[in-house]
Amino acid sequence: ILENEHLLPPYHVFYSNSECIAVWAKTGRWSTLQAAVYLVSSSVGFGKSATMLTISVAAAHMILVPALAVGGLAVVGAPLLYLKKSQEKWEEATILLTDKFWMQADNEVFIEAIEYWGGRGARNG
Repeated sequence: ILENEHLLPPYHVFYSNSECIAVWAKTGRWSTLQAAVYLVSSSVGFGKSATMLTISVAAAHMILVPALAVGGLAVVGAPLLYLKKSQEKWEEATILLTDKFWMQADNEVFIEAIEYWGGRGARNG
């Protein structure tokens, strides 16, 4: 990574941040748990708020309930749609970085990986 920083995707708070680099280096998957948790918890929190608002308004003005329900779905659904988009971007970055890593790897890396995965190498990790 240090020798080929230009291969990393540009910074984005949800798609490509320092946690993504750390997760990819350790697991081979480009993703960020922090962004995923934030988006899911935002959706849940917005859902609670939208429900309370709808109940409150329904008690006073029943005619507004359909409009509030549609707005509530949009507010709850937006973070989940953004999470889906983020997951797609993470998958693209995983494939791209993995391909580029193996294209630039020395023969010794291949030998070490085969021995490690074949159970013949020392497992330090």
